[in-house]
Amino acid sequence: MRRITGLIISLIIIICFTGCNRRTEMIEVSSPDFPNLRRLTACEFDCDKNRKYYSWDSPYELLSCCIEKKGTSIIVRTIRENEGKTHIFNADYGYFVGVNIGEFDGWVRFYPYNSICFDLESTPVVNENCLGFIKISNRKGYLVTEDFRSMSKSECIGHLLELSGDYESGTFKWETIAETDCPLAFTYDEETESVYISTCTSIIMIDKNNTVKIIKETEIPYEILTNSMIKIGNSLFCGSCTGIYEYRADSDEELWYPFDFEKDFR
Repeated sequence: MRRITGLIISLIIIICFTGCNRRTEMIEVSSPDFPNLRRLTACEFDCDKNRKYYSWDSPYELLSCCIEKKGTSIIVRTIRENEGKTHIFNADYGYFVGVNIGEFDGWVRFYPYNSICFDLESTPVVNENCLGFIKISNRKGYLVTEDFRSMSKSECIGHLLELSGDYESGTFKWETIAETDCPLAFTYDEETESVYISTCTSIIMIDKNNTVKIIKETEIPYEILTNSMIKIGNSLFCGSCTGIYEYRADSDEELWYPFDFEKDFR
């Protein structure tokens, strides 16, 4: 009897010790728009709860947020009106303009400098929605596009194009180096010279040798309607209007940090 009692007490101590040492995952953030927003706590992702934010009667529907990186810090800010609909890439002999108006229109064109003064025509690059440019230099960069064929994610195709320029002739060439399913957001890692793209079904990496690798199959970025993406250390963060998703490459963990609108957005 004493032995059984001792085992029970030992088991209780172990359980209590484990519970007391269970770490609560949190991330530190800052925001120029919401001073109370300083720390987010991870919890299990709730798809139904997340979707309530986007319902017609949600009081928080107009609180549209995205994330940025400053050093190794995560910055949360509001999305400005018409942000993300027009993108510009300045090159040596002209500039590229990309437009993204969803299902209504989208394209990328090249405009020579002083085109109005010299009555110069623009040149079409691609008739796809422009998600943005990654500028490495005036003669090198990347372009992420979305072939918006319908409202269905299964029919949406994304492309990553690489820019190369010839200084002598003043010509530029965009070459498709990767095709993905529906792209949501992307980021560039200068250390490894790799592009990361969050899609509706996965997170993809394209390295400097243009090798494409799926590093995580997940639909959480799609469920939260990811609108921004950053990389800090070995973690990828996807920003949305409802919170921040983190993928830890070292441990293959997915973490969800929802916003507490009543507390953080007052």
